Amino acid sequence: MTVACTTQFVVVLDVSVVHVALPSVRHDLGFSTEGLQWVVTAYMLAFGGSLLLGGRLADLIGQRPALLGGMALFATASLVAGLAWGPGVLIAARAVQGIGAAVLSPVSLTLLTSEFHDAKLRARALAAWGGVAAAAGAAGVFVGGLVTQYLNWRWTMLINVPIALLVLVLARGTVAGRARGTAWRTPDVVGALAVTGGLVACVYGVEPGRRPVLGAGLALLAFFAVWEARGAREPLLPIPVLRNRSVSVANVGMFLTAAATFSMWFFLSLHLQNQRGFGPLETGLAFLPQYLAIVAGAQLAARLLPAYGAKRMLAVAALLQSAGFAWLSAAGPHSPFLVHILLPGLLVTLALGLASTPLTMAATSGMAADRAGTASGLVNTSRHLGGAMGVAALAAVAGQQPGGVDRIFRTDALLLAAVAVLALLLPKPSEPDTVPEGPPPPADRTERKDSSEPA
Repeated sequence: MTVACTTQFVVVLDVSVVHVALPSVRHDLGFSTEGLQWVVTAYMLAFGGSLLLGGRLADLIGQRPALLGGMALFATASLVAGLAWGPGVLIAARAVQGIGAAVLSPVSLTLLTSEFHDAKLRARALAAWGGVAAAAGAAGVFVGGLVTQYLNWRWTMLINVPIALLVLVLARGTVAGRARGTAWRTPDVVGALAVTGGLVACVYGVEPGRRPVLGAGLALLAFFAVWEARGAREPLLPIPVLRNRSVSVANVGMFLTAAATFSMWFFLSLHLQNQRGFGPLETGLAFLPQYLAIVAGAQLAARLLPAYGAKRMLAVAALLQSAGFAWLSAAGPHSPFLVHILLPGLLVTLALGLASTPLTMAATSGMAADRAGTASGLVNTSRHLGGAMGVAALAAVAGQQPGGVDRIFRTDALLLAAVAVLALLLPKPSEPDTVPEGPPPPADRTERKDSSEPA
């Protein structure tokens, strides 16, 4: 559990630590306003587009080789990003960081889901995992503000290197490798390239005047769907996984939740520094209560989930987030910070902590051991692709209507209202929520019964 949580810490740290540094990065490397979002989007697109492959690699080669290889790649890319001399180098290094993180994140989640089979213990472990992720977010915004203001934004990248080395040392003796006698099967590289290329093209094509690129991206995603269903020998996304109603509903909910939340942090960072005159450290401190609220929400979710179940928990949490975003939409350059930024931000992030545990548990329930990495990769794919698509789409809206953030946060409120409706489609504990590929042995039936109960 220590390795799993530490790995997730470094992956999430790299997402949050850069938000506060964005204005400094733009000034130092000469980014355009439109191009700046790629510092965030390149990481999340590469992360999300490679997560299915990363999750499948963990199933095929074992947890230890996947973890060690992914962490080495992540550390090397972090070093290059910290030394970047131009926008292209930084964006490329951020993309490679995302590929490394795409191997690490599903391994960390698989370590937990394969270790804890009891529903209540698994809920507590997932809450701890989510709490560590939120703590990494809190550390990221604080450390990012501190080092950007007193050292340089480059240290927001370089700080990953010593943490990655620590994980490499811890993992060598504690994480299992591939079982002996397990046959090697070639992962679906064609599918990974198709889905990643399609997503990059779709995000790039969101901007006006790039509709042909958007069309090409949609065509690649259509090819990916056909390839996974009929062409791939070892598909990244086996169709039976999507037939699990709990998994499919939870992943759509995760996508929409991340689209709203990641865009909130991106635009709030720019709003605080560009319109309210906050420095990097002040911005980091302004974000810190939000990440602490996520930790509190995750811990509260672990206590409430056994009594109320994932469906009710997610519906209530999504409605609370929607209300928080509607409240944030009233923020202006001169509106009181406490009333229009701090308090609604706390409501959004507390509810995010409440929602994350039921979403993650629903997205990984009922999976056989050889598909655990795939399910873990899928839910993380939904999270990071949702974040990337949300930032890119709303950046396009902001570019057409510069100034306030009211329209952006109203859009986020609508996305979370849709998540509340989706939550009603989650199966009840007594309902079958999977479509098995064949008759399972008795032990598998017992495990499914446990994992489908509310945690």
